[in-house]
Amino acid sequence: MEARRIIDVEVLSKHLTDEHFLQLAKQAPKEAARSITEGPLTSDRWIYRLVVIFLGIIALTSLVGGVVLTGLWPNWAMPQMLVALGSTAVGALAGLLAPPPRDR
Repeated sequence: MEARRIIDVEVLSKHLTDEHFLQLAKQAPKEAARSITEGPLTSDRWIYRLVVIFLGIIALTSLVGGVVLTGLWPNWAMPQMLVALGSTAVGALAGLLAPPPRDR
């Protein structure tokens, strides 16, 4: 089963008035439809990589920061903001790196 995507009406109307797109739609309809639904978030791998890198840096920084703060001041409680940042970054990484569910 193919995935269905919602297309913005403005984007569709702009494509339907473009002569180049209409020629492509006549020659290769699947490629034309794919060109409408694919945007930079689905086709650009660097956006995904940068998000993973930044989330990893945040998770590691909060871990190292917590260890350093606990080592320097053992009686001082770790800031809750540091715990929240680290756990949120790890959860976001798990969500990004987990395989998507399959349609059955």
